[in-house]
Amino acid sequence: MSYKQSTKGKKRLQSETGTFVRRGAHDLSIALVYPNTYPVAMSNLGFQLVYRLFNEIDGVVCERAFLPDREDLGSYEEGKTPIATLETGRILIDCDIVAFSVPFENDFPNIVKILGLSGIPIYSSQREDDMPLVAAGGVTAFLNPEPVADFIDCFIIGEGEAVLPAFVKSFINNRADGKSAALDVLGSLPGIYIPKNYDVKYSPQGEVASYTAKDGVPKNVRRVWLSAEELEKSRGGSGITAKDTEFGDMSLIEVGRGCGRGCRFCAAGFIYLPPRERKPEALNSEFDEAISAGKRIGLISPSLADHPDIEGICRHISENGGSTSISSVRADRLDEGYLDYIKDGGQKTVTIAPEAGTERLRSVINKGLSDEAILGAISTIAEAAIPNIRLYFMIGLPSERDEDIQGIIETAIRCRDRFIDESRVHGTVGRITLSINSFVPKPFTPFQWHPMEDVKSLKSKLQQIIKRLRREANIEVICDAPKLTHIQGLLSRGDRRVGSIIAAVSRNGGNWKSATKDTGIDPGFYTTRERSKDELFPWEVIDIGLDKDYLWKEYQRGLEGKFTPPCHIGPCTRCGVC
Repeated sequence: MSYKQSTKGKKRLQSETGTFVRRGAHDLSIALVYPNTYPVAMSNLGFQLVYRLFNEIDGVVCERAFLPDREDLGSYEEGKTPIATLETGRILIDCDIVAFSVPFENDFPNIVKILGLSGIPIYSSQREDDMPLVAAGGVTAFLNPEPVADFIDCFIIGEGEAVLPAFVKSFINNRADGKSAALDVLGSLPGIYIPKNYDVKYSPQGEVASYTAKDGVPKNVRRVWLSAEELEKSRGGSGITAKDTEFGDMSLIEVGRGCGRGCRFCAAGFIYLPPRERKPEALNSEFDEAISAGKRIGLISPSLADHPDIEGICRHISENGGSTSISSVRADRLDEGYLDYIKDGGQKTVTIAPEAGTERLRSVINKGLSDEAILGAISTIAEAAIPNIRLYFMIGLPSERDEDIQGIIETAIRCRDRFIDESRVHGTVGRITLSINSFVPKPFTPFQWHPMEDVKSLKSKLQQIIKRLRREANIEVICDAPKLTHIQGLLSRGDRRVGSIIAAVSRNGGNWKSATKDTGIDPGFYTTRERSKDELFPWEVIDIGLDKDYLWKEYQRGLEGKFTPPCHIGPCTRCGVC
């Protein structure tokens, strides 16, 4: 069958540098699908890394597909155009595997939409044996895959480098007997979760009562990850940039994975344990490639400033003619040495994350930042003559009080005052932007037992902050909508029954209120209900490697305002991962 690539697809390929060369003969065709639009997808390093990993496997051709842009969506919904791959225009239903890379729960409805627009039945139980295998990976797959379990044939649980080669090899070797037979074999592999192999039952009160695995299938699926030595040998960057994306002039390179700080709200800080860092000498060739291509280098790590040689990395890039950009860094780890390289590279904004407005609440969440450390970071940024600062805060955190909301306001004003006073010396007077988000208790964190605050209360707190800071010069406030945060909470903390809401939302054009009413499911059961200590969570079909008792103890320590020191790699049994 012949396929026709769209004009937009050709233009997008022409805007890219580093796109993988297509091979002719192959044993397996994979459509790697990001459930959002092209510009969003190509700003995501994880998606790009998986694209490269698939294409490095012998016998595989992997092409990309995306949710159509808003202006084009009508043509797809009318059935005039099937969703097809970017590289050759192959329609998804003609691929051997349709693999979704899903980093954000709010994109779950787009999985259903893309399947429907591709002519693939949305429920895995309704697909014929000759239809594509529908797989999903990404951080949402090993946080909580259950809300989309009815739509996905199998999930990749863990880091792609450690799972994908064996996954592909097994499917190639066993697909001649049909997709069902191939799935039976895949279910025995480490890091592969096949929902149909697990029967879930619910209590009369609605909680998950049990997960029962079929014979020959593990009780739960263990996350697979790379050792520090294996990570060292893998590439940290994708090698692709696309002009019409957020990081279109930048080569994103991962310098570390995992964080040992133990912030009790942070899912990434727990599910990517243990922390691992790439040594500079393992990355220098990638830095040099990016510099030769004339690209800025964006350093990616959940705890970038904790890298033991972050200044040496920035120095190497600078001395070889490159420029560096960094993501959010800890306030107490800012250093004028590497900030000078960041400034010289043209970065205009540095982001730090106090998260809470008072030292008391920062102890509850285990952030471990004093007010003075935050103000010290402001001084360091001013000394480096970087003109703008972004501060991340959350509202609705466990044990939050009125004074914590007032603390956000006062911290913002103190930071602004110090920033302006100390920036004037260097001839710069920039702005402080507050980014305020509502807290969502995430799976596999100490706060997974905690309820979300209701929408009305969250709105009231946001209005209080915005009203007070509106009249302050050089401060801008941006915030999320609590209603959307509650949707994220529903998708983050839901079980398989939430899949019916997702399907309804995909059908009705995104009307969540109507979808929950039609299904008869109360979102508050998943969002604002506090869990008991011994409740079985939907996500416990996945084994992250963390000791649940440890997480409970951390929850209690948090409510008591006790600080837990960062983890140190070695012979440790504290959390269970090592």
